[in-house]
Amino acid sequence: MNKRELITIVTLFAAAALGSTHTLPKRVLSMPDVDAGVWDMSMTEDCRRGAEYVMFGDTLLCENIDRRMRWYSLSGDTVAFFREETSLHYAEADTALQTSAFGSSGLAVEGTTTMSGMYCGRYPVSSTVAYSSRGGRRGMLINENGDSIDAYMSAERMRIRIALSAATDSVYAPTDSLPTYEIVRHRWFAGESRLPIAVSTAIDMRMPDGQCGDNSYSCYIVPFDKTEQYDTTRTSTEISYSDGQISILVSSSGQATFVLTTLDGMPCMSRELTVSAGERATLDCGTLPRGRYVGAITIGGHTVKELLTVE
Repeated sequence: MNKRELITIVTLFAAAALGSTHTLPKRVLSMPDVDAGVWDMSMTEDCRRGAEYVMFGDTLLCENIDRRMRWYSLSGDTVAFFREETSLHYAEADTALQTSAFGSSGLAVEGTTTMSGMYCGRYPVSSTVAYSSRGGRRGMLINENGDSIDAYMSAERMRIRIALSAATDSVYAPTDSLPTYEIVRHRWFAGESRLPIAVSTAIDMRMPDGQCGDNSYSCYIVPFDKTEQYDTTRTSTEISYSDGQISILVSSSGQATFVLTTLDGMPCMSRELTVSAGERATLDCGTLPRGRYVGAITIGGHTVKELLTVE
């Protein structure tokens, strides 16, 4: 073990004793459409190992998803990726990559770097990494209780080509079997928190002969009781559907606009109406096909959205 490896390991173990942990222990059963403005994560189950985030003060963040750990350095509003590790390998970036994966600015970041580390604990590797990230896409997340949460989504893509370094001289080194990974992670944030309330990861592994390897997809979310603090639509406004009618109850009076869309944003109806505080208004929407819809009421510049189910 060289000096650099020893310093890194000692630093990470020391930090692990001091960090605060944020977990996402619910597995989302149906993959949300990341290209839509509504992300349906209402179908979940408990799982033994979800996603985990450990913050070490204000300067270091570790993300662990399906036993693949990533390390990020934090400095004010700047976040940079610098290390990844799995049970098979670890690699540290020669130059840290600035990322917008944990930000709301919407800034797109791209870059390349090389990473040095070990494969299978014995073979020095030098990996080539192509990296891109994008933050701040606004939309609505539907949680397991059917409530809507104003959220924003970031995207992070990393393509890692693992190659043995020139220092490898073993005749048993796996020169013909090192894979290329493409890993895409989407993270959803709400409120002012720097840590996500949901995350998805997709791994596409390719062997040198072009054959697919061990590909996987997973998505995790915080429990419902922990999303209440972010749920900006949980107000005294109510929107419901029954027997071909939309029922709306608001806490203020004035001119309002109601819009009904499908989950992928296709409009179904739009109405202008006058509402009174504490009085229920109804709208005839005719016969709707079975499915899930989003009802949005805007009054006084404030919009409330609810997930509606037609059975």
